[in-house]
Amino acid sequence: MFRLQTITPFAVGLGLLYLLLGLVSQVEPVSAVPTTTYNIPVGDAERIPFSRIDGVCTLAEAVEAANDQGNTPNLNDCPLGSAGTNIIQLEAGTYTLTQSDFFQNGNLAAPGIDFPLEIRGVTSATTIIERDAGAPEQFRFFLVDDGSLVLEDVTLTNGYISGDNTGGAIRVNSGGVLSMTGVTLSNNTALEGGALYAGGITFISASSIVGNNATSSGNGRGGGIYVANQLLLINSNVTANLSTEHGGGVYIVNTGSGQAIVALSSLSQNVANTDADGAGAGGGIYHNSGNLSVTLSTLDMNVATPDPINGNDGDGGGLFVASTMEMDFTLVSANAANNGAGLYNDAPANSEIRRSLFIANIAADDGGGIYNQGDVLLDNGILWANVATLGNGGGIANDANSGRTADLRNSTIVQNTAPAGSGGGMYNLGPDTSATAAVSNVTIASNQAGGGDGGGIANGNTGYIVVANATIYNNTASGNGAGIASTDPISDHFFIRNTILGNNDCSGNYTSQGHNLDSGASCSFAALGDISNGTLDLGTLSPADPLLVLTGNITPVMNHKPTAMRLMRAMKMVVLMPEYQQQRHAPHRRPVGASTAVGGAGFHCDIGAVENQAVLAVALRGQEARPSVWPVWGVGFAAVLLLLATAGIVTRRSRFF
Repeated sequence: MFRLQTITPFAVGLGLLYLLLGLVSQVEPVSAVPTTTYNIPVGDAERIPFSRIDGVCTLAEAVEAANDQGNTPNLNDCPLGSAGTNIIQLEAGTYTLTQSDFFQNGNLAAPGIDFPLEIRGVTSATTIIERDAGAPEQFRFFLVDDGSLVLEDVTLTNGYISGDNTGGAIRVNSGGVLSMTGVTLSNNTALEGGALYAGGITFISASSIVGNNATSSGNGRGGGIYVANQLLLINSNVTANLSTEHGGGVYIVNTGSGQAIVALSSLSQNVANTDADGAGAGGGIYHNSGNLSVTLSTLDMNVATPDPINGNDGDGGGLFVASTMEMDFTLVSANAANNGAGLYNDAPANSEIRRSLFIANIAADDGGGIYNQGDVLLDNGILWANVATLGNGGGIANDANSGRTADLRNSTIVQNTAPAGSGGGMYNLGPDTSATAAVSNVTIASNQAGGGDGGGIANGNTGYIVVANATIYNNTASGNGAGIASTDPISDHFFIRNTILGNNDCSGNYTSQGHNLDSGASCSFAALGDISNGTLDLGTLSPADPLLVLTGNITPVMNHKPTAMRLMRAMKMVVLMPEYQQQRHAPHRRPVGASTAVGGAGFHCDIGAVENQAVLAVALRGQEARPSVWPVWGVGFAAVLLLLATAGIVTRRSRFF
């Protein structure tokens, strides 16, 4: 049994970044810039009517004084603010706000923040700032305008901003910067960004965005967070948020000159299109434009609800992506949608998915695991037990537009079902688009097409697909071609080579490029090196632990590995490239033990998705050996230093700026 290293350089790099951010946060200012601290007792959060001359320094007055930056005379009952960072210290207890006295992009409980300010509680469980549920006015708590806000160890709850305004608890304008650590945003409501509108650079760490709503006016987006600038969401959870349109958990419209990064985080039980009255999509994340990175995270039990009245689809239960995304070491499980329950990759999108697991996602129509209309790469991934209930493509439905491709490499597609359709494992869609797919070093096993053709792979009219070095085994279909089926009338739209087809038959038009093994005779392979009625000698289907994905382990993958030397030697393919990676992660290269010269002696691959033996010059000791990681560490260190420099973390105590 081989495993990737439990802690990868990339994962450690993220951890190092997080550690450095924490260490920097403990550094006190080196310079002598003065700091003013306001201690606000419980009960003095706000008074009715608001008064600047009643002798009580309230939360709103402290924010106002901090903005004053040392001007005289005093604006209110609080001390003058300092030219440096001002600190508001809150006690354990509940600060209940009953009215707003400020207006900027909607009603506010406190003035807009124009200078560096820190607001600290004791813990988010004990320090609570709430809008009185019986308050006659609707308002948010904080607006970060041209300043910066560090918010620590507090809960903001019941914020409500009405009309077309955004950010039920907090709004960050484009010139502002927000850092949240140990914060809970709960039960807040706005049209966009039920809890948070992140229009400026935003850093969220060890925080919870829970039970918020983007519901005003019926077109709510971003039930938890609406992202319109750079975002780093790390070690946090976005749970049970709702939107009446797109992005139940997070809606990303723009990432500025950087990207939105989700790392070491969980997005769970979020729902898009809750009123079922529009084209809502992206239960967990709706990524409209910019760059998105999802790493070492989970997206589970998110829902995109369809609109049965107007016939609009609710697509992308876990994610709806219409731009550029990179995903690594991520678990996408038990999400639901009309199409693309795990991921809906829209026509403009370019998504690269590595070392990730899509399991038990359920689509009402097509693409239980993934529905693709753009460019998608799945490398070292697993599509396992996903369902396309009434449609096609239990594991993946590829409807890529002309010029776009689904590229599946070194992966496993197993136990997926299309109970009423075709393509239990994979459906390469037609007839409206010339869908293109490439499948290499992939195991496709035990999938089922319960209502059509192609238990393993179904290729529709005008679909174009190349299958190389694959193992297609023990798939079933109620119609034709339990292993592969192609309804395209042109045979050279489906090429297959160096592939095992065992315990499932073939149907339709396809072209063998040689060195295939059919355990029966239905495939009628007749090219150089093809064998029909061959005897299979494959290993068992091994279970995979989903949690291994999150700890840096993607193996043991579920694959069928040839165990007989006879099979290895009988079925060889000359590979016209220096190396050819197999299904197990690098450095298990294909062919194993080959000459380094192209076409040299022994330069061959075993048939199927996996090499039988790994000839390595180092002891494995229960883990896969890897090439030297020092170049990766170097790049990682450079990236960390660059991010720190960009964020301006030098000597300030601030978490992010």
